[in-house]
Order: sequence, then C-alpha cells, then structure tokens
Amino acid sequence: MSFLKIFLLLFVINLKSQSEISNQKFKLEIEIQNIKNDGDMYFALYDNDENFNSPNESTDLMLLAIKEKVFVNNHRMNIFLAKGNYAIKIYIDKNYNEKFDFNFFGFPKEQYGFSNNATGILGPPDFKASSFQVKNDSIINIKMK
Repeated sequence: MSFLKIFLLLFVINLKSQSEISNQKFKLEIEIQNIKNDGDMYFALYDNDENFNSPNESTDLMLLAIKEKVFVNNHRMNIFLAKGNYAIKIYIDKNYNEKFDFNFFGFPKEQYGFSNNATGILGPPDFKASSFQVKNDSIINIKMK
C-alpha cells in the first residue's frame, strides 16, 4: 500500500472519530427537590439567553419541553445532551390549570425553580445566572421555591 493510501485511510478514520466525538451525548441527571404539592411539572430547557429571557413561553423557543406528573418529595429525571451551555426553568402546576399562577400582589402561588438555584431581583433570573455547562455525565439539583 502506498504512503498516500495509508495517509488517506488514517485521515478518514480520524474524521469519523471526530464526528463521533462531536455527536456524543452526555447523561444529565436532574434531581428536583422540595416538592410540596402533587401536580404537573412543566420543565423547560434552553440553550441560549435570547429564548430563556424571552417573555414568550412558547415551546418553540425551548430546546426541550416536558410535562410530567410529580408528587410531594423529590423527583428525578435523566436527559441526554450534547456538550454545551444550558439553563432550566421549572414550575409545578398544583391546581392543574396549565398556567403559572400569581397572587394579587404578583407573587407566585405555585412552586418554581431554576438551574443553579438562581434567583432574580423582582422577577426570574437571567440565562447567565441559571446556565450550566455540559461536558460530561453529571448531576444537578434544583430546589423548588
């Protein structure tokens, strides 16, 4: 086999392995803690600040949207993600009306949480405060407020 053929073969093998690395998914285990009421959990995963910070709550802006029944105590879920920067928003709809309810003064009546357990001043935190990096299998905890 000529040197050129060996070089080309090694080049193709290297390209294939680089492609497999870039397509690699990592397991993200999410533990949601301090759930005080049974309800429907609305989970939203974002991969950019524009969509995360948007007042538009359309699932079209979310990288991943999950609705799941949860019960008092803790809840675990696993998702698989490519290497990148992400942020999570969660709320628990305890009265099953499919919306996040506020009281007369504008304070939340239902539990909510953000990745990094981020909090905002007079509103939700931004993407920067809530974002985390995925670069290997990992576990994150979100404590519901």
